[in-house]
Amino acid sequence: MFAKLCSLIIGYFFGCFLTAELVARRYAGRCAAEVGDTGNPGMANIMAALGFVPGILTLAGDLGKCIAAGCISWLLFRETGWIVLLYAGLGCTLGHDFPFWRRFRGGKGVATTSMAIVLFAFWAGLTANIAGMLVVFITKYLCIGGPVIPLVFACIMLAQGNQEAAAVAGILTILSLYSHFGAIRGIRSGRTKKTDVLKKPGKKRLVIPVIICVTSLSVCFTYFSDYYRASAEARQLLGAEDGTVSVVPVSEGLLLDGPGEENALIFYPGAKVEYLAYAPLLRRLAADGIDCFLVKMPLNFALFGKNKAARIMKLHDYTHWYLGGHSLGGAAASMYAGKNDLDGLILLAAYPASPVSEPVLEIYGSEDGVLNQERCAESDVNLPPESRIEVIDGGNHAQFGDYGTQRGDGAARISQKQQQDIAARLIEEMIFSSARTTSPAHLSESGDHPDAADRTPQ
Repeated sequence: MFAKLCSLIIGYFFGCFLTAELVARRYAGRCAAEVGDTGNPGMANIMAALGFVPGILTLAGDLGKCIAAGCISWLLFRETGWIVLLYAGLGCTLGHDFPFWRRFRGGKGVATTSMAIVLFAFWAGLTANIAGMLVVFITKYLCIGGPVIPLVFACIMLAQGNQEAAAVAGILTILSLYSHFGAIRGIRSGRTKKTDVLKKPGKKRLVIPVIICVTSLSVCFTYFSDYYRASAEARQLLGAEDGTVSVVPVSEGLLLDGPGEENALIFYPGAKVEYLAYAPLLRRLAADGIDCFLVKMPLNFALFGKNKAARIMKLHDYTHWYLGGHSLGGAAASMYAGKNDLDGLILLAAYPASPVSEPVLEIYGSEDGVLNQERCAESDVNLPPESRIEVIDGGNHAQFGDYGTQRGDGAARISQKQQQDIAARLIEEMIFSSARTTSPAHLSESGDHPDAADRTPQ
């Protein structure tokens, strides 16, 4: 709460800087309140009264102050998460609408609100902004389009299950309605003028491209926002303190830092699966001496961040590096491994699409209904001779993580914990034997796994 409150205050003081005041004095020689029909210190009024360039300068300044407030808040309180960007944006909008030095009479905060939601969630923010622009195109009233932007964003956040972000967006919607209330009320009486952004015939050609763009973005957003979320148990496990494993936020996700100092595993999550779902498996590995980097992928899609391993290896110092992934995350990991040197590649319910030179451990469940078994067998030609393939009897596709059942998957005949225990033992055997480091005591008991059948590639 302290970090969010501080971000709100930082944003407020940045928001109190009204770019329109500087622009109005530079181009008109008077304050913004004396410019245009409304005296509003925002882009629309400045552009209408003073021209295109002053209007763009005002917009750039209003967007810039929101970005600056967000960046400072993120640098100071990044451990709190991306939500500080939204609180900084809320503060910036409050400062813009109610600057203390102007007797709390400011602008309408459309630019700061638009930038705040884009900073917090790019695709959702972009979709909301485009929705607001479409409303302006259709109604020709800026006072209606402004409140639509945070309202649409709030609905998107609710659909994603992010109630806190939806609540902040709800406050932004109320602020926008308050600042536009006079203009909205004036629509009925005819006092509020329409803004025909398509008054020039040639500009009407923009309508079809805009509609196509909005439709495409909506489809993409719908697809990527429908993903498998980590269970509550997996989230709680990350916050648990056992004195052995520390969970450290890093630029590319999370580091599960255990007692090991030589071996590190970088792990790519499956497609449309929240990365936190793999915390139970990786925490077990970290506790046994293999530090694990759990990578957060753009839009929960590993193909968009398949080179993230390079940055992690550049910023951290370990003797042996291993790269792994689940499902499409494993495919993305194999793409990176095919062009870079690693000590080993670990694929859970995945197979390499192209030849790799590193030793490979491939693990999948006998009841996996998602993995293409034929292509998996055909991919054996891409594996080096020292590779090992293990089939977990009774395991399925989803139980390598903790995100519930997956569409199209088979019914597992063993528990999730059993499947992850078997997978963890196999991974530890590979890493500790190839790295020639001391393995945990439980691995010295037996190298056999009654629930895992070896399918060594021919």
